[in-house]
Amino acid sequence: MKIMSVDGGATKTVAALYDSNEDKITSIGISGPSNYFSVPHEESQNNIVSAISSAYHNWKQDDIKFIVGIAGFGDSKKANEIGKSIMDRIFSNKPYILENDGICAYRMAHLFDDGGIFAPGTGSIAIYQHNNEINRLGGWGWFAGDEGSASWIGKRSITMAEEQYDGIIEGSSLIELLESYFHNDFIELINKFETAHPKREIAMLAPHISKLALEGDKASNVVINEAAGYDAKILHVLDNKLVNKSMALIGGTTGSDILIKNVKKYYNSKLKFYHGYDVCTGGLLIAADRNNIRIDKNFRDKLVSNVEELIKMVNPEDLKKYLGII
Repeated sequence: MKIMSVDGGATKTVAALYDSNEDKITSIGISGPSNYFSVPHEESQNNIVSAISSAYHNWKQDDIKFIVGIAGFGDSKKANEIGKSIMDRIFSNKPYILENDGICAYRMAHLFDDGGIFAPGTGSIAIYQHNNEINRLGGWGWFAGDEGSASWIGKRSITMAEEQYDGIIEGSSLIELLESYFHNDFIELINKFETAHPKREIAMLAPHISKLALEGDKASNVVINEAAGYDAKILHVLDNKLVNKSMALIGGTTGSDILIKNVKKYYNSKLKFYHGYDVCTGGLLIAADRNNIRIDKNFRDKLVSNVEELIKMVNPEDLKKYLGII
């Protein structure tokens, strides 16, 4: 049996192929964003197909079971209609499972047990399960919410760059980073941001802010510290709702060593960490369970290890372009 899991978000799409005969993930594919509220529907569709095709060229001919976990699905009736429409075009008569990517992230962390996760990726959301019932916190979107996420880190750094420009705070580090990264004058950039709201591009600033913070930049350290503080705050809220249950932090921002160090400073309970690209294993666990493949934590850990090894083989330029790994 072959199972293909696709994890689609506002920054990247990751597809992973599990082969039960080999009992492992044999290949992965990555492409651009597929959150259909962040990019046009056609782009979402094309990026999902691209990731699947990169993972396995013969997917249209072979008998494969598909599961797609995508940001936005499950948020509203309209969101569900759009998601199903896109998947129907992609898979034609092939059966598929469609889930919210947050649910896949949760299953990766805790399988079907009670527990909690906070997922600061491009956006952010907390999900917890209590007495087998799934609940969520946050996930309000990037205009007024998404605290602690990569897009929030990018937005906060832009605000602080404006304060540097106005002389409210010392330095010019963030102004210089923005001008260098976007190859544009600072004033022109701010005007562009105000009119275009390029969420993905701003989210991709986050690894560079972390790098500056690690090098000792004061303004960047403030941003990363605030993000870590919010992460810890949400985890404490989850602790209050779930007594003695496991917690996990999942998402692209977990690639920041300095952010993780600060999270541990504010939250000293036991905490698991997963990268955003690991979430594709959550879909595999859901599909495997529905197809009578026995799943447990050892099986989960093996799948995550498979992904971590396969990620190392991906072209570094693609890792930078799609996953923000620098």
